[in-house]
Amino acid sequence: MSQPQFADRGTTQDTEAWIFGSGSEALASAVYLIKDAKVHPPKIHIIDKHLFSERISHRPGSWSDGYDQFAACLPVPAGLPMERLLATLPSTQSQGPSLLEEIQTAEANRVPKKRDVRTCFLAMTKGSVNHIPTDSLNLSIKHRIALIQILFKRETYLSQRQVQELLPENFFQSPFWTIWSAQFGFQPWHSAAEFRRSIRQYMPQFHSLSILSCLDITGYYQYESLYSPIYRFLESCGVDFRFGVEVKDIQVSKDDAKPKVTGFNLVKGKQQLRKQLGENDIVIMNIGSTISGSAVGTNNSSPVWQSLDADDLFDQNWSVWLDLGNKHNGLGNPYNFCTRQSETMVESFTITTQDLVLYDDLRSLIKCRSEAGAFIFLGDSNWKINLCIPAQPVFSSQPEDVRVLWGFAHAPRVEGNYVNRILLHCSGADILSEILGHLNLHYNPPLSRTVTIPRAMPRMSSLFITRALNDRPSITPLSNES
Repeated sequence: MSQPQFADRGTTQDTEAWIFGSGSEALASAVYLIKDAKVHPPKIHIIDKHLFSERISHRPGSWSDGYDQFAACLPVPAGLPMERLLATLPSTQSQGPSLLEEIQTAEANRVPKKRDVRTCFLAMTKGSVNHIPTDSLNLSIKHRIALIQILFKRETYLSQRQVQELLPENFFQSPFWTIWSAQFGFQPWHSAAEFRRSIRQYMPQFHSLSILSCLDITGYYQYESLYSPIYRFLESCGVDFRFGVEVKDIQVSKDDAKPKVTGFNLVKGKQQLRKQLGENDIVIMNIGSTISGSAVGTNNSSPVWQSLDADDLFDQNWSVWLDLGNKHNGLGNPYNFCTRQSETMVESFTITTQDLVLYDDLRSLIKCRSEAGAFIFLGDSNWKINLCIPAQPVFSSQPEDVRVLWGFAHAPRVEGNYVNRILLHCSGADILSEILGHLNLHYNPPLSRTVTIPRAMPRMSSLFITRALNDRPSITPLSNES
């Protein structure tokens, strides 16, 4: 999460800031406006089409009907930029400590210091489970040289090239790739430039391959530990949240030398308000939501994926960018990211079970003593499944006799190994059957108190696909003043 550079902008007592779109990025922008740009909080307006905050980033479900973990959401909220943001916010539970210290204390209490706090990574191939060590890079000399060569390439060279164009084929069977792709969602067809950025951002800081725990990339963690506390802080400051409001008809000045946003319409139901911007006003757009167009299934039915190509499923984060991008050439190319679903589709699933024999069998299978949970990469899976077995509980409302597992698949458009349908056509029960087949687990009678909820996300890895350098706009577009 990059910090906007507001220090160079002149702000006055009359400055108003308009933030379009939802998510933690929008909230972070508001925090920086308050703390760095000294904008008066009531003059910061966050406009969101959702009816209330809980619908923005997380729909958790329930233990009885099945939780929906919203797993593998990108970008991953980890690293120094996120830590710096959280360190500026007050704790939600006590006076004095920051929100970062509160989270770190909770993690320390959750996992005793003497225990192993690194997530276990395992690969299951040909019926055998093998632990993957994370203390080193696990790369051959040949693979290290290939990786170093990527690190020294220019961005202009890498941006439109796929990772698989620059690395040998057997690199993608290496322990390094197995772990890196499980944590960050990279695939061989993704952008080499984005892959290099992730290496540069995380490797120097963490010094090992085990960077994230199972909870780090879950909807519960992001919403309950990050999004909700930041939202409550901004609300307490008096930031103006306008839910159920849509931004339309953004107007850009015709001054080719210094074009700027001059106005827009705010639409709520049948009401429409035209807003003209002042000279010192600020507009921030959170563009390109990765969860746009998501479709949820049930234990007995697949996601309603047939409508995923419909334009009306673009959320505000895309519609605003598409609208403004059509009017002004300096704001990137949203079509490069939102129309390539064969490359960006990910399907996640959440397994909620009271059949404790399933959880116990999985724990016995992986033989992992880590309190941070375990990732299992099903190496023979046509669907490219990663299964996470996190420490329990996962949800704060989760009963003691309930266990929650989750995972995701990067190839949902192909048939399974044990279920003769493509993943997008499968119910939650079908997905569980496929996973149990790979793990060689069979139950008679069948598991009766287990619910699996699938979620198809057509643009989940849109951040990672190949692009031209100008397809993604700068954080502060050089061609735009506001």
